[in-house]
Amino acid sequence: MTLAIRMGEVGIIVALEDAGRAQHTCSTYLDEVAGRKLHPVQFDELYARVFYQLSLVHGGGKYITFQTADETQPARTQVLGGGYTQEWSQEEFSKVLQLCVSEWVDANSNEIEWFVPPNRVPSWMMDSTGAVDIRSLADWKPGQH
Repeated sequence: MTLAIRMGEVGIIVALEDAGRAQHTCSTYLDEVAGRKLHPVQFDELYARVFYQLSLVHGGGKYITFQTADETQPARTQVLGGGYTQEWSQEEFSKVLQLCVSEWVDANSNEIEWFVPPNRVPSWMMDSTGAVDIRSLADWKPGQH
């Protein structure tokens, strides 16, 4: 229930029926990149993170919508819960990442190690400390983490 659209300099990631999970679980990345220009490979990596995170949710959520009798206030929807979230696996995420960035990175290149146990995967959005690092693709070296 996720999709990404990129047209020119505008990119949108949509997470349908996620009950705010993407904003909550990916907030570190979303907050830091909001309003900033990302290289397309960074946008695709961000999408891979949102997509994988939401793929870990099993079971549907439950919602209830309220509307005032006189309809003077906007309708409000409240999330009542439901579903459980499976644990994140860097090894599984590396496969999703590989697919999502394949337009920009040669997925069969021997220069990139897609998963290094116990939990390393390449990133075009973060530096080695895990901090968001936005720069042009030309500034990244193949396989840099």
